[in-house]
Amino acid sequence: MKILKGKHMPKRIFEFVCVEGHITDAYIDSETRITKCNKCDNSASRIISTPMVKLEGVTGAFPGAAMRWEQKRNEKIKAEKRSAG
Repeated sequence: MKILKGKHMPKRIFEFVCVEGHITDAYIDSETRITKCNKCDNSASRIISTPMVKLEGVTGAFPGAAMRWEQKRNEKIKAEKRSAG
């Protein structure tokens, strides 16, 4: 992994919480730990937030993967029935 120094630090979206409890997000340098709250102008500290990922309930796979597998399986079964009949 290449680490950039100086002016060219990578920017990402991070969440921050201020002393008033407001949770805001900002698109900033990855090294920034404190910023101003967008709602009350107090200092806001960067927090670790949960990722927004939806997984399929049974296997933990992404929903599209299970649907694609089922569709391919059904197509294969139909093809086998046609060739056997």
